[in-house]
Amino acid sequence: MHGCPISNGAIMMNEVWSKGVAGNLDWIEIYNSATSPIDVSGYRIYDSGGKGGTKPKKAMPAGTIIPAKGFYVVITDTNTSSTITDGFGLSSSGETVWLDDLAGTLIDTCALAALGGTDTSWARVPDGSATWTKLSPLTRGASNGGTTAVDDLVLLATSYSLDQNYPNPFNPATTISYTVPANSHVTLTVYSLLGAEIATLVNESQNPGRYGVQFDAARLSSGVYFYRLQAGTYVETKRMMLLK
Repeated sequence: MHGCPISNGAIMMNEVWSKGVAGNLDWIEIYNSATSPIDVSGYRIYDSGGKGGTKPKKAMPAGTIIPAKGFYVVITDTNTSSTITDGFGLSSSGETVWLDDLAGTLIDTCALAALGGTDTSWARVPDGSATWTKLSPLTRGASNGGTTAVDDLVLLATSYSLDQNYPNPFNPATTISYTVPANSHVTLTVYSLLGAEIATLVNESQNPGRYGVQFDAARLSSGVYFYRLQAGTYVETKRMMLLK
């Protein structure tokens, strides 16, 4: 039987989507149920390959802090680009995923159910509860409803913004954060110094809120890269440095 028990900590998986395609990849939303921010640097999320040691566990980059009652979205697909293959893809027919804290202690596990259409996720409703169900439409990076109060900073976003990635310089992973104040089609793309497209991290319609996306450059060479956010009429590009 598919299901996910309640987490044994404040940090937990809160929503999972496994119907990703190129440009709109699988993701797992992590939720902080506590009333204060929590640093999740070095926390690891993984599937059976990571559990069995045949693939590396996917680590959250240094400096990743989830605000109180806030969210962090981890892109899990292996096909982030042709040169980045150390993630894991979620099976649309269902599979189990695990979440460890910095000490390597298991804090959450979820047996993902087989999902239907691309507009359906597997989620705790309300946020942080022991009850998991199919949820439509998706609420990536936002509340699943119910009684949970989401961080006011997320709900009260008033303008588009693209943050400098953190850490920067980085090796091998970094987090790119941005704010969307209105329903928008959002694309977040990484380019080489010469303008070649490296990866499309986001390509989808998103609700108002604050988002954080992990970029893993383990398979790339040291150097300067650019990331570009386009949301509605807003376009901004920033530079980042990979140092190995």
